[in-house]
Amino acid sequence: MAEKRIQILSDAEVKDLFSAQSFNEHDRRYFFSLNYAELRVLRSLRHRLNKRMFVVMLGYF
Repeated sequence: MAEKRIQILSDAEVKDLFSAQSFNEHDRRYFFSLNYAELRVLRSLRHRLNKRMFVVMLGYF
């Protein structure tokens, strides 16, 4: 028995949704810059690994 699959998104929409993003310089500054409060917390951390994890967690949440 052959089942048909429902296609909700077009191929172009799937590609846009799941392909790697490319950012121009303005987008990189906007999305990846820390605000004053985040920068203050980052500077209060002592170890480089903790600083990296802080930035990763900010991006994740």
